[in-house]
Amino acid sequence: MFLFKKQTITVDAFTYHPGIHQYYPITEARHNFPDWWKSLPKTAIARAKNGMQVPIGTARTCPGILTHYITGLVVPMWSDLIIQTTRDGGFLHEYSANTFMPQIVPHGEPAITNLFVALKVSTPWMLKEKTGVDFYLNTPYYNSLHKINRVSTTPGILNFRDQNTLNLSILMDKVDNTIMFNAGEPVIHLIPLSDKKVKVKCHLVSREEYDNIYLTHYRSSFINTYVKQKKRCPFH
Repeated sequence: MFLFKKQTITVDAFTYHPGIHQYYPITEARHNFPDWWKSLPKTAIARAKNGMQVPIGTARTCPGILTHYITGLVVPMWSDLIIQTTRDGGFLHEYSANTFMPQIVPHGEPAITNLFVALKVSTPWMLKEKTGVDFYLNTPYYNSLHKINRVSTTPGILNFRDQNTLNLSILMDKVDNTIMFNAGEPVIHLIPLSDKKVKVKCHLVSREEYDNIYLTHYRSSFINTYVKQKKRCPFH
């Protein structure tokens, strides 16, 4: 039984912001069920074709939502953030935090930027995971129902052995608009492409230690900045 016991994937998350480490750590997804879902009753009454009233399950018992939220990790917004967009593709942003915040820059190919305001929001976290398991990065959809028609997160797959940065890429319509992200609001859902359980350990480090994590992976190319290590035999 010991030989076939599932291993646990451990993600180490590093930040040099004491407030973010204390108040807005990365957590397991199971701690982030949306409030509207938690307030639902498990059953509701529906009318059958013959007119009888019968009990049915609500979204509270939906196996798709349940499995979604017991899998992976969730990154919350680390400060209130306001982003204003204009119809010509411009944008302004402002964090509420009175300390240094990660940068927000335009990001995307013409096929995208011709249609949307495309932004890369750097997070205040560096992540490490030693096995190289891939994670599917997506929006915490059910936590974002109030704004999904105005802003969307672009999905992707990455690991945290071959690189350590974590960025939030968002698309917004080219209109005069204002979007508010609240501190603590889930903004990234990292789902491991594995059936192993995943846990996270958050660490507060110095700015120098944080920068050294970024420098761990030497970027020798303008193009291939994310190079996966070759798989090796686990028995060497």
